[in-house]
Amino acid sequence: MAMIFQEPMTSLNPVFRCGEQVAEVRRFHFAEGKKAAKEKALELFRQVQFDDPERIYRSYPHQLSGGQRQRVMIAMALAGNPTLLIADEPTSALDVTVQREILLLLKALQQDWKGAMLFISHDLHVVRHVADKVLVMKAGEVVEQGGVEEVFRNPKHPYTKQLIDDSRMHPRKTPQVPQIQSEPLVAVHHLKTWFPSVKSFFGKTLQWVKAVDDVSLSVYPGETLGIVGESGSGKSTLGRSLLLLEEPQAGEVLYQSRNLATLEKGAWKKVRKDLQIIFQDPFASLNPRLTVGQAIMEPMAVHGIFATKKEREAEALRLLKKVGLEEEHFHRLPEAFSGGQRQRICIARALALQPRFLICDECVSALDVTIQARILDLLMQLKYELGLTYIFISHDLAVVRSISDRIAVMKDGKVVEIGEAEELF
Repeated sequence: MAMIFQEPMTSLNPVFRCGEQVAEVRRFHFAEGKKAAKEKALELFRQVQFDDPERIYRSYPHQLSGGQRQRVMIAMALAGNPTLLIADEPTSALDVTVQREILLLLKALQQDWKGAMLFISHDLHVVRHVADKVLVMKAGEVVEQGGVEEVFRNPKHPYTKQLIDDSRMHPRKTPQVPQIQSEPLVAVHHLKTWFPSVKSFFGKTLQWVKAVDDVSLSVYPGETLGIVGESGSGKSTLGRSLLLLEEPQAGEVLYQSRNLATLEKGAWKKVRKDLQIIFQDPFASLNPRLTVGQAIMEPMAVHGIFATKKEREAEALRLLKKVGLEEEHFHRLPEAFSGGQRQRICIARALALQPRFLICDECVSALDVTIQARILDLLMQLKYELGLTYIFISHDLAVVRSISDRIAVMKDGKVVEIGEAEELF
């Protein structure tokens, strides 16, 4: 029996290389030697569609993207040849190409082992593709079950009908895209963010991972720029580099025509309030010792939003309700929530500072279709009300198409195409 967990960053040991963690399964359960276990780990990495298995084997979890970490988890689960595989959102962080390959792999391996798979997902399209039978759960109870085609073609329960309707992603009306001659809110010129991959004995870098490689783009006030690309294409690194959370090797990032790299400390604090990000991994983004209410109120206190604690509490409760959570969640710790609920907490925390520019890095990938639709509608509503500008990073093309004005396509660290959403699709 094996399980693919929903949040790979919290399931992988941060101090061991990824390949060693997969090889350990073979050594422990099959008494394989070090060399044989490594060969099996590399074979599994090739099966889960890694182009450079040797690099992945040498990498630590923090050096990989969310989608790459998820594939490492899948390889680790398959290393034990389980007869029952429990897959909890195993493809939620993967682009459609890799997702399809992984689903085909899981189905093929399932037939080889003649084993069973319990596939947990909020993505109805994936469930329909991979499952034989389906159970629909709401509030801890099974409200409907049956053959997959029977349930999808003739749903009985109102909740099932709502899920199926919400899964048909409808385009969201967006304001008119700002004219190109207007001043961009954020502009990026020839940005490069590289990471050392292989070093010599004396510490000299021999190979680089070009996560962001000579990227230039502009984002205009009130616009939503979608960024799509396969897992490991550099989408998340670009988002972090825009806020200088990753230090670029070259290039510049301008906010309102000011170079962020040359801002003084006092000016940086004001800019930080305007520029916010919703990270891909919500559990790693939340302080495990702070309650949800404290996590949302902390940035308000740091930036002097609202004069009293009582006002900040009222605002935090309002934001929780906005993202579909309850007042009772205010005093709970992050560990008490599901991945999707933690993602909504991170969205509420980012909105607490009333930013002008928001980077959404896979911010709805962990949410079921109903909550996903609610959050996307909320983001569009805030865009109208507050004049927000978004960069929306996702591997889900339907989501990006529904919310974006323009879309940039990334591959191997480069923007290979950019244009109007309707033209690209």
